[in-house]
Amino acid sequence: MSSPDFRGSLPPNPSLRHLKLQAKELLKSARQGDSRALDRVGTYANRRHAVTLADAQLTIAREYG
Repeated sequence: MSSPDFRGSLPPNPSLRHLKLQAKELLKSARQGDSRALDRVGTYANRRHAVTLADAQLTIAREYG
């Protein structure tokens, strides 16, 4: 499985459900060892520990600005 692509900007009416799904997909990819997902998470989170849902959520939030 490859890491979900970063889309850059939020739509006019962002769905919290969709953002939660994006974070869970990113977490799953990172835990499966996807290098792209690990690079994305590593940009914003401390990679000295196992990737957590909070790390994935932080990454999604920071990528959207």
